[in-house]
Amino acid sequence: ADEFARGTNPDEGARIVRAVSGLLDKKRCVAVLSTHYDRAAENASCHYQVIGLRDADIPALAASITNAKEGLEVISRRMNYGLYRVVGKKDCPRDAITICRLLAPDTELLQQIEECADLV
Repeated sequence: ADEFARGTNPDEGARIVRAVSGLLDKKRCVAVLSTHYDRAAENASCHYQVIGLRDADIPALAASITNAKEGLEVISRRMNYGLYRVVGKKDCPRDAITICRLLAPDTELLQQIEECADLV
């Protein structure tokens, strides 16, 4: 099946996924939900996330990138699609913004991204 609440606005989608997660956690079953919604697993008894760039040395990674095309290859080699168990409450990873910073598409764009992050 595809992602729950696909195509909905992020707030409603997250609420639906949290409700489904909480309901499934009360049943005698094993369920795997894959989502990009924040706090989707706050009602679940077990929560795993993709490692992504969490363990990467970001300053060293940035220093090794000289252009966007090469940067994509470097980042791809460092991206870890393994899983780790999340302890406590935690939002979904923020690797997309880190990747934007690494590829430095445009100073003005990066500034806008940072300002938009302050609004969330």
